[in-house]
Amino acid sequence: MNLTNEISAIQQQGIINPAEITTMLLDKLNQADHTTLLEALRVTLPCFVLRTQGTERKTASDKYRTATRVIRQKSTPKTSWKVAEVRDAWQARLDTIIHIDGESKKLRDCVKADLLNYANNLRNQADALNRNADEYQALAAKLPDDTTTLGMIAPIETEVAA
Repeated sequence: MNLTNEISAIQQQGIINPAEITTMLLDKLNQADHTTLLEALRVTLPCFVLRTQGTERKTASDKYRTATRVIRQKSTPKTSWKVAEVRDAWQARLDTIIHIDGESKKLRDCVKADLLNYANNLRNQADALNRNADEYQALAAKLPDDTTTLGMIAPIETEVAA
């Protein structure tokens, strides 16, 4: 059982409300045996963990930016708590985990090549997202007005419109 596929199957039934999807997914999981549940978690959890770590990485990065902005606004900090705040934010950022070529590393353990590789991976992901956005924009351009849904247009019409 692949939870992503199960969610897609539920959405194909016309159900798009997250609460309804969750309820239907939980019903399927309640009916599954132990081995099927473990397999579903084995496939799904890595993506969830990556997403959670990404959120933590962004939070640490935001804290660091905020703390350094406070320091930059006043060239010489008058109180030591500002310096401590920057130091703490930097240490938190160094503890964030990034994934490079299937390996997980703390930011503090990365060398220049790791950081450049990670930056390149992020740029590739951004390019992929931009291509997806372009595709959806092209699909939207094929619709004649704001009331026609994409499902109302025949595949041949979308090719002619392109």
